[in-house]
Amino acid sequence: MFSAALLAGRQAKALCLASLLFWTCNAAADWIGELTEAFAHSDIRFQRSGSNVPFFPVAFADTTHYTDMELKADGKVIGSFDQSSVSLGGGIPFLLGSRDAVGAGLWLNWSHFDSKTSGFDSFEAYSVGLPFGWFRQVDDDTQVAAFAMPLAHDASLPSSSVSWEVMGGAGVREEISESFWWAYGIFAEAGPGEDYLLPYLGASWELSEQLTLSAVLPWPAVLYAPTTDTLFQFGASPSSASWSLSSGRDEVFYELGHWDLGVAAETRLIGDLWLAFKGGVAGLRSLRLSGDQIEGPEFDLNSGPYVGLSLNFRPSL
Repeated sequence: MFSAALLAGRQAKALCLASLLFWTCNAAADWIGELTEAFAHSDIRFQRSGSNVPFFPVAFADTTHYTDMELKADGKVIGSFDQSSVSLGGGIPFLLGSRDAVGAGLWLNWSHFDSKTSGFDSFEAYSVGLPFGWFRQVDDDTQVAAFAMPLAHDASLPSSSVSWEVMGGAGVREEISESFWWAYGIFAEAGPGEDYLLPYLGASWELSEQLTLSAVLPWPAVLYAPTTDTLFQFGASPSSASWSLSSGRDEVFYELGHWDLGVAAETRLIGDLWLAFKGGVAGLRSLRLSGDQIEGPEFDLNSGPYVGLSLNFRPSL
């Protein structure tokens, strides 16, 4: 009970700091308004229709709690734990001309793993990312973009060491009509785990002023906005935590990943600041180990519930 209260206190402090950050951002409304106005007078177009669905968050603070996670090896339960995560992120765009823009941002993630099994210690994992990118409006219907994000991971475990990876990609977005667009490109990831180079395909279709089907991977969702101040979502999104452990000259990279399938209800608090409540089931969980001398059992994780709270800054464009 004490550890749960302590964890709740940590989350409350994190959300208080996040709230202070967002209220500070909202206090800078004049500067944000000037930036929005500059984009409005450029040739760059983000949204043409009159949909009630708001613009995607350019800054966010998110806390999520996962319960009853069981780790299995060769079909046997070897440990159980709860996980609480807090993520903060945001980016700032800058116009380079009437058709070009660049952006830079910051992403932070903290995960606390509360062990419920003797012999397994509770610990925390941390990640920091620095995304930056470029965007160009080619013509009235076509946009191109590219991004990269170096990341660093660490943990509170005694044998933990800092590990690095890089994500990046490039793509094209084509507007077919005012209610439908699609995008295609490539995505790459390189680091201590497996390296990837994958094709990308996504789309968005506004069925009405209130309803949008979004197949923008990796966040497919059905979006329903009955008013301009209310948003409901049903969809999936990935979540992960990474860290490295050293043992002599060997280093093992751990990556715990899963997909969150659930619903979220979001409402406008003030201006462009939104508050969201979410809940659902975390599934397709996996614990992957990478290293030069990896020989061990196959790990598996069960599905389980999650609840969360988010503050989102969604600019009015």
